[in-house]
Amino acid sequence: MAPPGPVGGDLLARRYRLIDRIGSGGMSVVWRARDELLDRLVAVKWLDAELGGDELYRNLVRREAWATARIKHPAVAAVYDYGEVFGRDGRVRAYVVMEMLDGEPLAARLRMGPLPWREATAICAEIADALATAHEHGVVHRDLTPENVMLTSAGVRVYDFGIAAPVGEPDDDATGSTFGTPTYVAPERLDGRPAQTATDVYGIGVLLHESLTGKPPFPEDEWDETAALWPRIAPRFREVPGLPGAIARLGRRCLSYEPVERPSAREVADRLRAFALPWWRRRIAFAAAVAALVAVAAVGVVAWLPNRAGPTGGAAAQPTPAATTGAPAAPAAPGTPGPSTPAGSPSTSSQPPVIPPPTTSSDSVNDALARLRTLIDSEYASGAITRADVAQDLRQVVDSIANALIVTPDADVSSMVVGLRRKIVDRNREHTISNEGAAALDNAAAALSAALT
Repeated sequence: MAPPGPVGGDLLARRYRLIDRIGSGGMSVVWRARDELLDRLVAVKWLDAELGGDELYRNLVRREAWATARIKHPAVAAVYDYGEVFGRDGRVRAYVVMEMLDGEPLAARLRMGPLPWREATAICAEIADALATAHEHGVVHRDLTPENVMLTSAGVRVYDFGIAAPVGEPDDDATGSTFGTPTYVAPERLDGRPAQTATDVYGIGVLLHESLTGKPPFPEDEWDETAALWPRIAPRFREVPGLPGAIARLGRRCLSYEPVERPSAREVADRLRAFALPWWRRRIAFAAAVAALVAVAAVGVVAWLPNRAGPTGGAAAQPTPAATTGAPAAPAAPGTPGPSTPAGSPSTSSQPPVIPPPTTSSDSVNDALARLRTLIDSEYASGAITRADVAQDLRQVVDSIANALIVTPDADVSSMVVGLRRKIVDRNREHTISNEGAAALDNAAAALSAALT
């Protein structure tokens, strides 16, 4: 019997080629896919086979597309398309096409323990800023959890607006399908009040508390247990070493039982950003320093290449550095003979700039990344990688590792390398990478892993 849902290799809506499943939740399955029209990787969220034919759940997918498409913010995962198709069982199924995110959920980071307070503050500032923009467009997320926040090399991304609602919409859900997770749901949700922005602010408070302490204020997973604890909430902000009192007070306001006592998401973003700014400045300075080094190296290579002998053994005439920059030439030292060649002629005594060999671990990491990129391209050109989307996916992972090392220098990218090696094994099993190609790629990934240690 054919499966009711999609399978790898399916072409959805004559445009989206499904590659592999990359995640699943309570209601849906997420596929990595290639948009064959625009030649880019995307994520396709497809309702679970048992729910896909239900009009209620199709409306939730349609609402997610509606809500996310209204919000233009760099920290909100973009939605590209929505559609409905007939499944193999003949029932109508909804899907939404989203930005492909490479990174790790905040939940995965928190499983390793609480974050340094400046990092937690910076992350929550971006989340609050994204939700403030959503609120300005009349959208309430209503399901803010660590699983719905992705930490990528380009920054924080908030996604999964599956139970989002317009501000003021009555909360008439009788099935509980749009309530979310008890640990992160605001008290007013159980009272059936209309959708309001303060609900998301409560969620920001929970994420801030969990990021700083390692635990949410309400770890219970049952509605009645959570409701019983709300009146006796005792946030543990003051237990965080070095945490400014202003952040602790802001966090407690976010977790206020009454919605009217909570600050706006915009206020939360502005106040947290004031504390996070020095932390971001250090990261930006690091990225700028790396960019400057790359620019210097590029200038050196450009200056060296034209002075190399051409096919006939002669060197092309090049202007002297002074002529290139417009600066006057430095005077010769007393007793030193002047130039023996006419102005504008190549200097026979000029030598290519000396580029020192790699001496740091970062150089060896960069070399390993470059080898991986080159190998992916050569394996695809030779046919060892049989599909363009597979090669593109591997390149994107390598680029994400490189970006993470620049934007987030203290990030643990070893898990990303492990994920890359797992992809290589999976694609080999799918026969989209040959045995020889998979072995070569895995060896290169192993060399990168060794360079990172």
